[in-house]
Amino acid sequence: MKHIFSRFAIFLTLCVAFGTTFRPAKAFATVSSGDYVYDVSDGQATITLYSGDDTDLTIPDMLDGYPVTGIGFAAFELCGGLTAVTIPDGITSIGDSAFWGCGGLTGITIPGSVTTIGYSAFSGCAKLAAVIIPNSVTTIRERVFDNCPKLTVYCKKNSAAHTYARDNFIKFSFGKPKPKVAAQPQNKTVSLRKAAVLKVKASGGMGKLRYQWHCSKKQKSGFRKISGAAAKKASYKAPTGKKGTKYYYCTVTDAGKEKAKSRTVKVTVR
Repeated sequence: MKHIFSRFAIFLTLCVAFGTTFRPAKAFATVSSGDYVYDVSDGQATITLYSGDDTDLTIPDMLDGYPVTGIGFAAFELCGGLTAVTIPDGITSIGDSAFWGCGGLTGITIPGSVTTIGYSAFSGCAKLAAVIIPNSVTTIRERVFDNCPKLTVYCKKNSAAHTYARDNFIKFSFGKPKPKVAAQPQNKTVSLRKAAVLKVKASGGMGKLRYQWHCSKKQKSGFRKISGAAAKKASYKAPTGKKGTKYYYCTVTDAGKEKAKSRTVKVTVR
């Protein structure tokens, strides 16, 4: 400690002797905006804290006019209710422990602007099943995916992500994750104005799954999207106010725009 004070005293003496004024490095400006706290440096924002309670979150690409280029240390740590996150293009770094302990997070796509993923960034995300990592990521720190037992890393062959997954015994794939329809809707025959509820069950893919039902009077053509039948729910109550037969199917779309389609079923109202 004495050596530190001695060196600092010598530094100040030299500054005075040569007419140099000592100035500390300029600090970051820390700003709060809605659910976010962020630092501003060189006109760019790094998110340092998220205090919201969204389950399906799109991180903003701008905050108060500043482009968001970084996710800082532990910014989304222990956001247990978070199940899906969209990271905008323009983010270049994901900091240490950025999403540590986000136990509900199921999938995430790293945008092509990111070059660095920090130490333990997704550690403890126990439900994390799929992460897409592009070739732009050249630096992946240690223990990024510790305690992520369900994880598959989707990447390009011979990329940094491929090497990291292979060397750390993490399951990897060179394709893209896609949703799958696990339980198909069933044909229905009901009396006039009785309930006819169609259901599908889907899994896989990236992030939240969305469902869109389609309908036609013909079995193999003429299908149209049903207005109001696009939602996070996998069921649809078919109208039964008129006698006749109509045909239905459902498309399932994940956060990465990958799709799956159910079989076509008929609803007959007698």
